[in-house]
Amino acid sequence: MNAHDLLSGLCPPGEALAFAAGIGNRRYHVSRLTWRPAGKGARLRIDGVIDQAALQMGSGLVFDRIDLTLNSTCRPRRYVRSSGRQRLEIRFGETMAEARLADGSSFQIAAAPAVVLDSNAPLLTALALRFMRAQSLTVAPAFIAGQLLPIDYRLTATAQGWCSSLEEEIALDGHGRLCALSMPRQGLTVWPASATDLPLLQRARRRTRLARPGVARPASASPATGVREFAVASPSGTVTALARVPAGAVRGRVLLLAGSGRVDRFGRAGGVDTGLGQIADGLAASGFLAMSADQPGAGDSPLGHTALTRSFAEEVADSAALLDAALALKEAPGPIAIVAHSLGGLVALALAAARPDDIAALVLLGVPGRPLPELMEDQLRWIGARRGLDPATISEQVAEHRQLMTAIRSVTDWTPASVPERFLAQRRLRDWLIGYVDLDPAAMLAATRGPVFLAQGALDVQVDAQADLGRLAQARPGLRTRCYAKLNHLFRAATADEGLDQYQSDTGRVATELIDDLVTFLEQAYAAPGPPVRASEGHPLN
Repeated sequence: MNAHDLLSGLCPPGEALAFAAGIGNRRYHVSRLTWRPAGKGARLRIDGVIDQAALQMGSGLVFDRIDLTLNSTCRPRRYVRSSGRQRLEIRFGETMAEARLADGSSFQIAAAPAVVLDSNAPLLTALALRFMRAQSLTVAPAFIAGQLLPIDYRLTATAQGWCSSLEEEIALDGHGRLCALSMPRQGLTVWPASATDLPLLQRARRRTRLARPGVARPASASPATGVREFAVASPSGTVTALARVPAGAVRGRVLLLAGSGRVDRFGRAGGVDTGLGQIADGLAASGFLAMSADQPGAGDSPLGHTALTRSFAEEVADSAALLDAALALKEAPGPIAIVAHSLGGLVALALAAARPDDIAALVLLGVPGRPLPELMEDQLRWIGARRGLDPATISEQVAEHRQLMTAIRSVTDWTPASVPERFLAQRRLRDWLIGYVDLDPAAMLAATRGPVFLAQGALDVQVDAQADLGRLAQARPGLRTRCYAKLNHLFRAATADEGLDQYQSDTGRVATELIDDLVTFLEQAYAAPGPPVRASEGHPLN
C-alpha cells in the first residue's frame, strides 16, 4: 500500500478527520487531520488544542500543529511539532533520527520507525493502526515523538478490536477505521469529533501564533538594582546567568535555584511565572546581590548534551558550577546563601552537604519533605479527584505508580522480559527519576549545618504543608519555619478551591510578607558567625 492509498482510507485528500478526547467526565482535547499528496508520498497536518482547565493543568487553550511527511512506502521522513512557545523537528534516516529543537540543540537517536506516535495525537494512532493492518503487522518499530523514544509498538486482537502495548483499547468501524480509543487505567476516552467539538479548535487557532518568542524580560526592574548578565560553563553546557546588583553596599550574595521544568533566569517556565524573578528583585532592592540562571533549554541557553539522560547528579553538578560563579563575583566576597524552590531544594540540600563552607544559609521554599514517590502518590489522588475519576480508577493509578517506582529502583536493563511492556514508554521518565526515588529530603536536611529557613504555602496543591513541612521541621528542630495561610506553591495569594490554573496568571505577585521574611532571615544569617570567608578575585560581570 502506498501513502496515497493508506491516507485515502482515513479521509480523502483535502477533507478532514477529527477526534476529541476526554479524561473523567471532561473533554480536554480536539484534533483535526488533513493531508495532501507530495510526489509519491504525502504531507499530513494535525491541528490540536488542549483545554488546560478541563485537564486540571492550568487555564486557557494550548494550540499546536504537527506536520508529518511520509515517503511513498508510508514511512515517516520528517515530523515537526510547533506551538507558540516550542518547536521540535525530527528527521528520520535509514537507521538514525535527528531531533532539532528551537534553541539550536540537536540530538541523534538510533531509530528507524515505521510509525510515529504522540500521547496528545490520537490521529497518529489511527494512522499507525491503518498502516500496521495494511501490512499485516502485529508489531512495528515506533517513535514516541514527545519523548524522542524508539519503542516496539504491538497490537493484539480482541473481541472489540485491538489492544496496544501502550494499553490502548481500540475499536474499529465497519471499514476497519478507528472509531473509538480508550485507556481505562488513565480514565481516557477518544471519539470522533462532533460539530460541537470543533469550535474549540478554531478558537484556539485564531489566538495562537506559531513562532518562538524572544527571551522574556522582566516587566520592570527595581530602580535600586543593576541587572547584568554573563555566561556560566556547566557540565551540561553554557548557560546565561543574571545578577541583580544593588546600587549601594552589598549586604550578601544569594543564588536562586528553580524547581523542575525549564525555568529561565527571569523565573519564567514557558508561560508560567514561578515568582523567582520577583523574589530576586525584592532581595536586590533590600541590598542583596541576587543571582539566577537559565536552566538548560530555557531562556536563550541551549538544552545541552545531557537532555535525553539528565539526572539528579547532573543537576547538582550544573548547580555547583553556578555556585562557583556566584562565589567568583567581586561584590561582598564570602559564602553564598541559597534560595531554592520545590525540587530545586533537593539540589540545594545536596550542595549544602557537599560544600558546607561555601554556603552561608539555606532558604527552602515549598520543598518536599517526603521521598518523591510518596509525594507523587498524593498528587495522583488529588489530580484524579479534580478530573472526576472514580475512586477505583484512582486506586488503580496509585497501584500502577507503585509498580513503576519498584521497576525504576530494581530493574537496570528495561526490556519486555524485565518490565511490563507498557513501562517501556516511560524510559525517559525513568532516566530522570532514578536519581530521585531514594532521596529522603528530611535526612538530607538533618545532615546540613548553618541557618535554614523553611517556608510553605498552606494552599500548596503539590507539596503538603503538614506532611512535608512538618517532616522537614522535625529533621532539624529549632529551624525557622513558617506556613503562610493563604499562599500557594508559588507563594501567591490563592483560594482553597483553586487548581493548577492558579499558576497561569501573569499578574500574580509573590506575597510581600514572604520577601520581607527572607530579607530578615538573610540579615540575621549574614550577621551571625558562620563558615570562614572564602577569598576570591572575582570578576566584573561584563
